Amino acid sequence: MNTPIACSMSIADDDELLQVGKGELHIRELIDRVCRLAFQRGYSFAYAGTWEKWDEGKNMLRMLLERAAADVEPLSSGDYDPRVVNHLPWPYSRELTAEREAQWIGQCKVIKITEAESGLRPAIKNDERLAKAIAMSAARRRQAEWLQTASSIAKPLRIALHGKLHGYSGFAPGLLEECVLSLRAGHRLILLGGFGGFAARLVRQLLDQMPEKSTQAQTFLLRFSDPLDRLSLEKLQPDIIHLNRALEDWIDRLGTASPWNQHPLMTASDLIDAFDQQCARLSHSPIGSLLGLDPLTSDEAVRLMTTSDTDEVVNLLVKLLVNLG
Repeated sequence: MNTPIACSMSIADDDELLQVGKGELHIRELIDRVCRLAFQRGYSFAYAGTWEKWDEGKNMLRMLLERAAADVEPLSSGDYDPRVVNHLPWPYSRELTAEREAQWIGQCKVIKITEAESGLRPAIKNDERLAKAIAMSAARRRQAEWLQTASSIAKPLRIALHGKLHGYSGFAPGLLEECVLSLRAGHRLILLGGFGGFAARLVRQLLDQMPEKSTQAQTFLLRFSDPLDRLSLEKLQPDIIHLNRALEDWIDRLGTASPWNQHPLMTASDLIDAFDQQCARLSHSPIGSLLGLDPLTSDEAVRLMTTSDTDEVVNLLVKLLVNLG
């Protein structure tokens, strides 16, 4: 199987992009170029998400599949080496039609996370929002474990771009949970923060802990000055207050045990604390080494994390992927 790159990306238009002369089309262009680069070098993409809003043009899975179909030669009879692996959470796994799944059989392998695998109990299902949030988390945690065995390189790789600041369905932004899971597992993490969104908040948190900051890092910190804490998350999306309280109560009563005990269920506060613990390591570890971007210099790693220049992002990714083999 092709070495997978875990994908934490979203498509959204917001004021942060407009401030640097960017918009949704620029995000689409960057995603398209990153996908093309990865596919041409023989990588595949792993995406923990749903097939919802397929016809609205903003479904990330659809973008990955259409780019794979354009770049990858059709499979010969009997071959099955998909370029996209989808960890599909319950209950969305029940809503994927056989016709649509069959349409992409040569390009996409769907790993359906069942209700039982999600660790759901009957009482939890009475709260639909809580049940779906736990199920989405289960898909992300299952993907993190799967990457350990599916990757042919020493450290699996994740690319994180944009990420919702509000309007998400979990306890915290999905990009935060996926990045924490990758860092805890020792995966390589590429944070493309120059295009705003939640990825920018994570980059801001990392750069803030660097003992010495380049001019580009200082400029980025001025642009994204909001701290990463639970209060800031609740200000952007107030309804997560109830959701996290419900999760905390559930964990108190039942614990965090799941089929993937290596990656326990975490509240928004747990996720922020876990990311802060990684940031604290910057006092004695270069940022490139911390994130597993060793083929790049520290200056190049900071540029990759902060630039909003699509060409610069692609050029630095080329250097990184070429040196990873």
